[in-house]
Amino acid sequence: MQESHPTVPLLALVSFFSCLLPVLVGGIQWKRLSKDMQLLFWLLCFYLPVLTLQLLMVYYKINSLWSGQIYSLIEFIVLAIIFMRWCTNGSTRKKMRIGIYLYTLVWFIAKLTFENMVLYDTFTAPLKSFALLATGIYTLITLFGEERRLIYSDERFWVSVAVVLYNAGTLPLFALANMLLTYSLEVFAKMWTLNWTLIIISNVLYAIAFTSRGRPINEESLDNRS
Repeated sequence: MQESHPTVPLLALVSFFSCLLPVLVGGIQWKRLSKDMQLLFWLLCFYLPVLTLQLLMVYYKINSLWSGQIYSLIEFIVLAIIFMRWCTNGSTRKKMRIGIYLYTLVWFIAKLTFENMVLYDTFTAPLKSFALLATGIYTLITLFGEERRLIYSDERFWVSVAVVLYNAGTLPLFALANMLLTYSLEVFAKMWTLNWTLIIISNVLYAIAFTSRGRPINEESLDNRS
């Protein structure tokens, strides 16, 4: 009897192909991108093969959760570095840098002790989401405090909104992910539609960010403070 393969929900496929949008837009806009946005571009490029691997492993009924946990750490480090570079307050920048080191240390300790690589990371993933959510909100508050005429033309605005929306929406989802695994695949898929929907929205916002420009901050001065 031929082995049946799980059916990938349509929304999951749409979220997968939506990941191509910011990569294509970023590639077209490459020469105009700041160094921070180029870093984001490479992160999104790296996400494509990771996501492809995950879909293939799910199709062949192979546990793929470990790959998501590794990518989660890389994503946090890259996004945190970008937000840190955008921060103009020296004291806050130092705290962000320390936060990156602390989270990385906590992540490795969790993997070596109580978090299972073949299950969802219901401690480090929500912790990452909370940290990025707080950092994104802080960046938005800082942006609105600047004397800007067109804040919506600023790449920092769109990236921050994408990060805030995604992490605010998925924080409780990832915290309860292992509990959701105890239900049927149909129930899990219905709950996970929130994650797929937010991925699509985030990719659209990242694409808009790649077309945006207008930061008043001098990039050279940012590089010197990094």
